[in-house]
Amino acid sequence: MNMLRILAGIIPHGRQQAALFFLMLFSAVSLFGYEETSAGKLLKYGIIIVFWMNWLIAIISNKAHKISLPVTVLLLYTLVITIGSFSYNSNYTDRMLESSYYRILVSQSFVPHLFPLVILLLPNYNFRDDFRYILKLSIFLALIFICIYPFAFIHMINYSWEYNVGGSEWGEEGTYGDFIKNSTLNISSIVCPIIVLFWYKYISKPQWWIFLIVHLMELLLLIFTARRGGIAISLLSFFLVFGLYYLNKNNISKLRVLLLLTLLIVIGYIFYVNTSESFFINLANRSMEDTRSVVIRNFWKDMDTHDILYGRGWFGMYYDSTYMKWRMSIEAGYLALILRGGIIYLILYSFVLIQSAYWGIFSSNNILVKSLGLCIVRHLISLIPFGWPSISIGYMLIWIGVYICLTPKFRRMDDKMIYRLFFK
Repeated sequence: MNMLRILAGIIPHGRQQAALFFLMLFSAVSLFGYEETSAGKLLKYGIIIVFWMNWLIAIISNKAHKISLPVTVLLLYTLVITIGSFSYNSNYTDRMLESSYYRILVSQSFVPHLFPLVILLLPNYNFRDDFRYILKLSIFLALIFICIYPFAFIHMINYSWEYNVGGSEWGEEGTYGDFIKNSTLNISSIVCPIIVLFWYKYISKPQWWIFLIVHLMELLLLIFTARRGGIAISLLSFFLVFGLYYLNKNNISKLRVLLLLTLLIVIGYIFYVNTSESFFINLANRSMEDTRSVVIRNFWKDMDTHDILYGRGWFGMYYDSTYMKWRMSIEAGYLALILRGGIIYLILYSFVLIQSAYWGIFSSNNILVKSLGLCIVRHLISLIPFGWPSISIGYMLIWIGVYICLTPKFRRMDDKMIYRLFFK
């Protein structure tokens, strides 16, 4: 691969590509923990301002168009939560402002929830160029990931930490929280979007194998750092990718698939048995550890009926009596949605995504729309262990997927039409 050609390919053309490019930069700032420095914070601050200026200009200049009733209600309720977060929930907002406006502008509890507004722009979205651009960005990220991976892996296995450090809070130096946050140099922030693995019909085999290798390499990091939720979602992703491949491959031998699966299981088992006291030791130690029940119980204890129905706004917090402090984060993604906008927001959010996934998976004639539907399903499942909405290309693709899955003209296209229109 010509590196100069790859670099030239990620130069954005147009507002849509610029938005994707800025999301890539925003994630990349986390690499090596650079986001914790003053320069890193300033860079993130600048990136997010340019990102939203780009979208606001596009929204203002865009012509109005029809969107479905559930999507309309979700967008209106999102606006209500946003207004409320800066008015009747000002006590939570004031806590955010105690440090700086920076925290609001780059807040993962606020900014991603405005991403559904991208649906307002999509009729004028240049999919013909931008799916190719996502592919170019993914190739660039994959190559950077592979180059940095050996250093991150060595740093991870030699990182100094221990379980249950007495008198220490989560994330302090030497604790497990510190280990999972800093040991891998935050290399996962530049992993290419999972959706590119579904595009095996549209991209070259070398490209597809590079993407597969990257996600397998990330899975090894998740295993060593004992990220149980991340491992489950990663394995689910592989299952969905190969499941879609199998269902759309008419001439594939069922016996061949069965033998391949058996071989993979045997290899995985042998690898586990021989490394259970080394590579899998952290996962084995945490396999039965319950870190959620107490937190979830404290969450419900602090929420009254009004809060459960309507939430506490984008900057809402709950009091965790175990840690004896106010927390804005809660591990379960569905509870995080309730904290932000209540049961009402959770129902609207889930309904729009479930409806989109259903139409995309069961009423489409091409791999692209089905893959977007499956990525939406993956996101809904990921909300169980964590799965927060995030400032990332992957989460932006969820809402691009919602629009495409709900648009009949895209669902009616076959794979040849999709390839000619978006990937050729």
